[in-house]
Amino acid sequence: IFAICLISISLVNLNVYAEDPPTLGQIIREKYHQGDYKGAIRILDRAIRDTGQDEGLYMARASMKVYDKDYEGALSDASKAIRLNASFSAYEIRGRSKYELGDFQGSIQDLNKSIELRGDSGYSYSFRAMSEAEIGQNESAYKDHEKAIELNPDSGEIVNNFAWFYATSSDENYRDPSKSIDLANR
Repeated sequence: IFAICLISISLVNLNVYAEDPPTLGQIIREKYHQGDYKGAIRILDRAIRDTGQDEGLYMARASMKVYDKDYEGALSDASKAIRLNASFSAYEIRGRSKYELGDFQGSIQDLNKSIELRGDSGYSYSFRAMSEAEIGQNESAYKDHEKAIELNPDSGEIVNNFAWFYATSSDENYRDPSKSIDLANR
């Protein structure tokens, strides 16, 4: 059995080297699709250590940390990415991380900056809406949810966020269980 394993490993290695080796992006995407966020983070840790300051690597690691629910780590990496290159996506991830950590005002500030830099990301509008709803700015939250759906109508996450708003709004003018169920069934 051991010899068969060695032969299999050798054949796999020959096959891998017969073609171009996978890029870092391909490896990270594979880890993401496997749900191995910690594995992706370990690879990105090494890449950052080996290459130094790179906004794209910090952004990729921040994204994986969001999926892994390490919001403090995502916040730190997004902040490093912003210091290197203040991109809309860095502000978007940092704003989402702040939302998840309960810093709703900070989240709104970062998501405002994300929208200022690039106003076509439904995720920025959706997470800003969720932060606005948390501090009772329901009219703004409603408008941002609508804009998010307009920009990304096929995003299950954005649709579910709007459904949650209808289901849980502190303002009876916006609480609508039937709209919540309609969105959730989309």
